[in-house]
Amino acid sequence: MKDSGPSRNRRSRVLDKPARGVDGAPDKAGRGSTSRPGRTVGGLAIRGAGGAPLTSTRGVGGPAARPRRDALSKGSDASGAHKPIGTSAGRLMPIDSLRTFVNKRYNPELRFLNLESMAEDEILREKNLLPPDDENASRQIGPAIIKLAGQLNPQPESISFANNNFSTLQPLHALAKFLPHLKNISFQNNQIRLWKELEYIIPHDPKHKEAVSSIREIILMGNPVHDVEVAKGDLTVYRSEIVRRFPNLEMLDQESIIKIGFDVTLPEITERAAATGKNPEWPIATSFLVDMKAGFMGPGIEATTVEFLTKYFTLFDSTRSQLMPVYSPSATFSLSLNTSIPPRARIRGYHGHLPRQKELQWKPWMDVGSRNLMRVAKLDKTTTFLRSTNVEVVKALEDMPKTKHDVTGTGGAVTETNGTPVGSPAAGKFVVDAFTCMGVLPGEGDAGIVLFVNVHGEFAEEPSGGLRSFDRVFILAPAPPDSPAHAAGWMVTILSDQLTSVSMGTPAEPVMDPVLATLSEPQRALLVECANRTGLNAEFSKMCMEGNGWDLNKALANFEELKHTIPADAFVRR
Repeated sequence: MKDSGPSRNRRSRVLDKPARGVDGAPDKAGRGSTSRPGRTVGGLAIRGAGGAPLTSTRGVGGPAARPRRDALSKGSDASGAHKPIGTSAGRLMPIDSLRTFVNKRYNPELRFLNLESMAEDEILREKNLLPPDDENASRQIGPAIIKLAGQLNPQPESISFANNNFSTLQPLHALAKFLPHLKNISFQNNQIRLWKELEYIIPHDPKHKEAVSSIREIILMGNPVHDVEVAKGDLTVYRSEIVRRFPNLEMLDQESIIKIGFDVTLPEITERAAATGKNPEWPIATSFLVDMKAGFMGPGIEATTVEFLTKYFTLFDSTRSQLMPVYSPSATFSLSLNTSIPPRARIRGYHGHLPRQKELQWKPWMDVGSRNLMRVAKLDKTTTFLRSTNVEVVKALEDMPKTKHDVTGTGGAVTETNGTPVGSPAAGKFVVDAFTCMGVLPGEGDAGIVLFVNVHGEFAEEPSGGLRSFDRVFILAPAPPDSPAHAAGWMVTILSDQLTSVSMGTPAEPVMDPVLATLSEPQRALLVECANRTGLNAEFSKMCMEGNGWDLNKALANFEELKHTIPADAFVRR
């Protein structure tokens, strides 16, 4: 620790030549900060370093300062002997102490590195080292700890930074570089406030721009970025922002993230792309872990829904002006057009086999005014194209091309009323979901009760007869006795109408996973939960559940005991 003359001769090189005056800049106590001699291991200036070399972290916190001759020739130990290391950019890293700290915190059997409550750690406090979450800490200490973690054997799969004081994750920006296969990370009970802080720990290698984070589980509870969204009562945006940055995420704040699986594995795709010299061709989904069912209708609303849709589409195809009474005076209508061919249809070439598709034109529809937010550049157009009176709505409907919906026969969502099948529009061409909602629009209709109707299907555009796919969402309220709707024979009045029209795609449903096809509905639900919690594919999830008598808790406990012996191909590859 003493700065003697001989020690100056034993000095190793430091990182780079810095600007003059860094070492002598006054610190918060008014003292001049002095740099002390040390070794340079792999380019990083280290005091008392030993063990494996550590590469330079140049660029993390700026270049390290070269000790001035006068600063090293004078005995300046007294001025900084008890000052916590890390308050000066020119000070040297005590790597031996950091390595001891990291090794003590690591459990190699669990591959878990516990970096919680670092400010209270005895080793760091004894060496007067400020942890990376401290705003006065050296900018090198975070990358140094992460690199030492990357040198552990085996490398950690889980790290917890819980109960620290991180407001920014910039000190941890080396995570993706030195721990590229990290799976689980916790920042519980910190001070992270902004989404952008998470971008410090995702890959940013310019040579591998397609690289994504390997993290499968993250915990952010106890941070403002999480707690503010909880206070709002809606975590939709929160989950979306996290998953967008961590596409391989399976667990968020100890809750599962539902994933759709693909039958083609990622290595096969990348190897095939490398062999051909072309960009990877990503697969389409071939199976889904939830059974595909017909439309759903809540109890007591089947007949009303079917009657409304049959009458509505009949008039829509023939005389749209007669729809005026069914729309509430303050009804709204929105048209959204997606002119692109759906990816699955394009891959399978289905579009080219449909009759007269080349005769279809989007211009007549676009002239009505599309509110597709992905295509509309100017915000004022989304306001202009929103019709907000029944007169404006019907005028827009009349301006659209003529259509033909097949509303005859039975099919789609077939329901029963008093034991008698009720045919819903239309002959297998529609899928209808309908249910009631309470208090959506207070004051409208009967005490705010509304009927939500979602229709997915196809129609033929006249006169060409080409097919288009559509989604129609209605919000309906009971027609008051003195309303124009009631007078025109309608049981309901339309409060909101949204039409989305897209190019026709394949009518085939995604195929259900064959492993699930033989199971009962309760067993499927348990298997899906097991797959979400363990990451096992459907086949091994079934084996896990069957081997534990379909007891989910026993299956999960058994998985934790044996997960290190399970082969890699038992897991869903991300």
